[in-house]
Parts: sequence; C-alpha cells; structure tokens
Amino acid sequence: MVESSNTARQREKSVDLTNDASKYRSIIQFDECEQPASEGEVADFERWFGSPLPRGLRWLLLNHNGGRPTPNVYAGEKINTDVSSCLPLGDYRGNIRSNHELQCLQRHAYPAHMLAFAHDSGANDFLVD
Repeated sequence: MVESSNTARQREKSVDLTNDASKYRSIIQFDECEQPASEGEVADFERWFGSPLPRGLRWLLLNHNGGRPTPNVYAGEKINTDVSSCLPLGDYRGNIRSNHELQCLQRHAYPAHMLAFAHDSGANDFLVD
C-alpha cells in the first residue's frame, strides 16, 4: 500500500519525548486528556497490536492519554502542520484501537504495522512505524 503524501511528510521527522520529558512537559501542555493509561493497559494494547509501542508514545499515554496539545504546531525541517488531537488508549470515543480497526483493518488506509496516534485539523493521521 502506498502512503499518502501527507502521511509521508508527517513521518519525515520524529520527536522522542522520553529523551528529556521534563523539557517537553514545560513546553507542551495537554487539555481534554483522559485518565492516564496504566502500565497494564499499555501492555494489554501492545499484546493486541502485536508489537511494543515506541517509548515516546508510551510516555504520552502514561502521562496524558490523548488530549489537545498546546502549542499544537509540529515544525519539521520541510513541513509545518498542526496537531489537533492525540488519541487516547482505553474505552474512550476515538481511541487508538478503534481508530486502528477502522482506518487500518477495515479501510486499509495504511499498513497494519503502522499505528495512528494523533490527527491534524484536516483529519490526517500521524503514524508511528
């Protein structure tokens, strides 16, 4: 399956939030978050997904579990875009699992080993590989 150009551009550069979590905690605020996910919930999801989650995504789920980041601009070397919302883990509307089941497993919008964890305001997904 071929990635859309938006998806390819959004995958261009990744940020590892765990390298200096305290730095990001003071720069990025999250509103409208769900209850932080537990280690057990993350482990259950990883078993269902069949792969461990990247450290940065684990950190995001364990500390914020979805929500709207402020500031919400992702500035890469060649692209700038907004991050409208991050997807939560758990029994919440629009959660990571239901989004993966719909977009990947039913619509085949991207390969099964990729996982959407956020959307921009144009409903494009941010994916981890």
